[in-house]
Amino acid sequence: MPAATAVVGTASDDEYAFTARLAIGDEENGRACSGALIATSWVLTAASCFAEDPATGTPPAAGAPPMTTVATIGRADLTTESGQERDVVELVPHESRDLVLARLFGPVPEIEPVEVAAGPPAVGSELVVPGYGRTATEWAPLRRHAGTFVVDSVSGGDIAVTGQDGAAVCAGDTGGPALRLTADGPRLAAVNSRSWQGGCFGSDPAETRTGALEARVDDVAGWIEDVVRREEPEPPPATPAICDPSRCLPDFSGDKKADVVGVDSDGYYLWHFPQAAGNRLGSGQRFGPGWDSWDVVMAADWSGDGTDDVVGVDSDGDLWYYPHQRNDDGVDHFSRRIQIGHGWDVMTTVMAADWTGNGRADMLAVNGAGDLLLYERSGTGSAMERPVRIGHGWDQMRLVAAEDGTRDGRADIFALDGSGKLWLYPHTGSGNGFGTRIEMASGWDDYTTIVAADWSGDGTADIIGRNAGGDLYYHAHWYNSTDGHYFADPVKISQGWGSWLHLA
Repeated sequence: MPAATAVVGTASDDEYAFTARLAIGDEENGRACSGALIATSWVLTAASCFAEDPATGTPPAAGAPPMTTVATIGRADLTTESGQERDVVELVPHESRDLVLARLFGPVPEIEPVEVAAGPPAVGSELVVPGYGRTATEWAPLRRHAGTFVVDSVSGGDIAVTGQDGAAVCAGDTGGPALRLTADGPRLAAVNSRSWQGGCFGSDPAETRTGALEARVDDVAGWIEDVVRREEPEPPPATPAICDPSRCLPDFSGDKKADVVGVDSDGYYLWHFPQAAGNRLGSGQRFGPGWDSWDVVMAADWSGDGTDDVVGVDSDGDLWYYPHQRNDDGVDHFSRRIQIGHGWDVMTTVMAADWTGNGRADMLAVNGAGDLLLYERSGTGSAMERPVRIGHGWDQMRLVAAEDGTRDGRADIFALDGSGKLWLYPHTGSGNGFGTRIEMASGWDDYTTIVAADWSGDGTADIIGRNAGGDLYYHAHWYNSTDGHYFADPVKISQGWGSWLHLA
């Protein structure tokens, strides 16, 4: 049988949101497959999707995928921006079956994963197969659709099925889920592996067989659990956020995922680079020059409108706020700047983050004596309260950043010490104290800049780091009840930032 890839059948919109569409490789030499979100950071699909020649059945090597792969999950209509997109950063193939677990570049907590069936389907029972691949009339359909199949046999790791009422597994859905519908919801019985593709658009008109061979899943549930449990994130425990949850972690473009704001060394312009699909940086928008004399440039939601503004300290030690505006055509700009403080040139570190949880940034700073100072904003304007010392000894830290890392709506502190260890100092949730600090990573000696921001869009601060070579790396902030808070393996997202004066 040739490799299976998509489903001829009826359309479905809101059902089967866990179904993933996988874009593998570039537009000229790429291929499409399907899969199923099996845990918040893992998609189960067919190993043959990643083989150099899918027809050979040779599984891919464990580790990074051989071609750039982007998973789209929870998007019934591919012309919309619903659901989530994530890069695939790791493959864990099964040793003897056409199955592979693909780890995503950050969790997808908004979509409920599908559960594995407790046992094999009975011969004569029906399975539903959703997918995005070809139909009888479309080469590249833009909507998720589904077909019904009857189980012909179960033999070892294979399940043979036949499509009903014109349904067939076609090109575009290798790896798609075959589901048993139960009173408790759909259960994953198998994954599409190979098909005759009878009736699929572009197939041989003489081919009428609608049979397919599925890779059985229920009897490898232990393997799935062992791989996923290795680093499956959970939401960290937290008290309810004080601020509106949709605005606790703002960003410049307003899509609830961090962007990059920086000042170049060629003209000293301020730039905004939005996060693009597949966790890359899109084209930059350039703002005015003259930022070479600034000591600090930060992106933070000073206004409380859910998008980042720019806050900075100039060479005279004055603290300024640039209100971020967007016109009716979607063009970003700044309104007239507002001075909000002076004398900040005595600070060794300056940070803007929402410490109090009211949806608007406060100011945090480390002075020359190593005191960590809080400048709270209790009113609706830009006025700040008198500074309160909330810590001491912070001059021992090489780099310090502030953002919400525990999902309680209040900023925490991330600090990189002289030995290359990265620590999380969690806000206690009341008052101005810290809980027990947590070692998050080590070996970060090469980083010259760290920025705490929610890159993945899951409501928890991640870390973007710039190394001495000018490369930018993303460290996903994960949590599980066994290991607590920790960072996933770093992923390079850009390069060539070594000469930039400021990054935020």
